[in-house]
Amino acid sequence: MKEVMDLILNSNDSDFGDSDSDDDDDVESTDPSTSSVNADDATSESESDPEDNEPLAKLVTSHVPVHKVAKKVYVWKNDTFTAPDVSFSGAKPQVPDEIMSPLHYFRQFISDEMLTALVENTNLYSVQKDGKSVETDVKEVERMIGIYLHMGIVKMPGVRYYWKTRHVTPQ
Repeated sequence: MKEVMDLILNSNDSDFGDSDSDDDDDVESTDPSTSSVNADDATSESESDPEDNEPLAKLVTSHVPVHKVAKKVYVWKNDTFTAPDVSFSGAKPQVPDEIMSPLHYFRQFISDEMLTALVENTNLYSVQKDGKSVETDVKEVERMIGIYLHMGIVKMPGVRYYWKTRHVTPQ
């Protein structure tokens, strides 16, 4: 223990460079079997000091190089395109007896319970945000969903073109 204290007190002495003496006696051995410091003494000291309970990873800054992920490099090659086989090989679907209305198909995916829950939560949210209800109803929500579906099918140059009175040719 005395050797460790001497190293701490004589911290200006360097083991490298312009040393007056090149004695190997001053260098502490790193082999645990030849170390003069008792392991029990080191453990008892670290347990008694509350500041010494920090993990070693936090106390020591590592100079281990960080491995960076290699960037993927793509190589393009000029080759003739061969189209894949896209022929349908399953059973052919039956042609419907009669073509249903768009509302019929809409009702297959959106139930009345879903619309009612949407209306209730929309009105509740507007009260929570603005202090007053927007007082929407099921018909208004159906129209709004219909507008969104229409906007997904018919492409216009901008959103405001869907409400223009003048007819604009879709893109």
